[in-house]
Amino acid sequence: MKLTLELFRATLESNPASRYVIAFSGGLDSSVLLHLCTSLNQVGIIPDPIAIHINHGLQREAESWDCHCRDVCESFSIPYRSISVNARANPGESPEDAARKARYRAFEGLMTNQDVLLTAHHQDDQAETVLLRLFRGAGVQGLAGIAESTNFGRGRLVRPLLRFNKQSLEEFARSENLRWIEDSSNSDPRFDRNFLRQHIIPVLKNRWPNIDKTISRSAGHCGEAKLLLELRADEFLNRVHRKNRNTLRIDRLKLLDDADKRLVLRQWINRSGYKMPTTILIHRILNETINAMVDRNPRICWADAEINRYRNEMYLFPRQGKFDRSRVIKWSGGQNLDMPQNFGSLQIIRKAGIGISEKQWNAGVVTVKFRQGGETLRLINRQGNHTLKKLFQEKSIPPWVRNRIPLIYINEKLAAVADCWVSKGFAGESDGNNIRLRWVGCDLGWKSGDSGHDVV
Repeated sequence: MKLTLELFRATLESNPASRYVIAFSGGLDSSVLLHLCTSLNQVGIIPDPIAIHINHGLQREAESWDCHCRDVCESFSIPYRSISVNARANPGESPEDAARKARYRAFEGLMTNQDVLLTAHHQDDQAETVLLRLFRGAGVQGLAGIAESTNFGRGRLVRPLLRFNKQSLEEFARSENLRWIEDSSNSDPRFDRNFLRQHIIPVLKNRWPNIDKTISRSAGHCGEAKLLLELRADEFLNRVHRKNRNTLRIDRLKLLDDADKRLVLRQWINRSGYKMPTTILIHRILNETINAMVDRNPRICWADAEINRYRNEMYLFPRQGKFDRSRVIKWSGGQNLDMPQNFGSLQIIRKAGIGISEKQWNAGVVTVKFRQGGETLRLINRQGNHTLKKLFQEKSIPPWVRNRIPLIYINEKLAAVADCWVSKGFAGESDGNNIRLRWVGCDLGWKSGDSGHDVV
């Protein structure tokens, strides 16, 4: 299909926005996208766009690319902004994935309501994506390829060039005498996409000249099937899902057949924003969690997430690293405490009700420690001392939370357990102005509930 301003206009008119944000790398594809948007803006068809350039800082030419993009935007009188990101790959992560994630995080942070982010993906990109996912054993969701539009941050992401192939973009660029930059890394065959583009797709096109169109059509069919599967997955997910803490009920999950169990599990993981585990791992998760004995608490980890079972529920949260339980954190006690290793923060609320005596809090040395084993508490309205192990069981606190829950000590004596309990010896009068703690921002798949302390 030949790229024309009229066809491009039709795509944008079906995706109206208060502001169009153009992802502008300075390469051929995004240069065509910028030129088309500028042309429509000049005749009043679309509102003033803004061009955003992401500086990954991975190539020596990064600064010169930034300058080129700025000059192009100035020539079109288009607002321009350059954002530098950290695109270094983590262990086990490909450079392409790292750069893409960093890029989209930056774009997402800019989006406001009614904004539309425009990217220059085209039909050849779609073919490459589908083939790469096919080689990796993707299912219907992966083979649906790149969506033409989707929700993104507080706005939407639209790819208005997805119906046009690379050749049509090149012809348009040359007809308009556009200037663009060439990224030398695009010719490096060490990257899977470049290897596919240089060595595989040309051979396929020699035999099947319209393969980019047919692959795109197949992606569309898979996209329709994906929507139907998602409707079914959401229906079954609603049956087994506890939304208040994002867990799956094992007893209800057992009632589904195996295919629907896998469907629900994938939908749950996808909706929670984590990378999808392999098919082998999906089978392992279901087998080990559903079939585990009642007293067992299996844990399965992958990439950026982990799943744990506790009692009748399956929990999903960010993968946890090693944790030093022997550490001691000094707390001035005068302000909120941010804890290490993304363990959230302890917030201070001064108000009437059950809490730590403000007098003892202000006079004592406050520290935060973590469970070593054998700790006990004496609670109001209950006789004797109670081990934390027993209290954790009563409150149904999962095992992986117990060793990470902050214990607040005053003068080396246990005064409170996060926002769960206060020791009788440190509790102030209920009608007094006491220190009530709230533990927030720690994603371990469990929340302590209402602010303030339970005193049993």
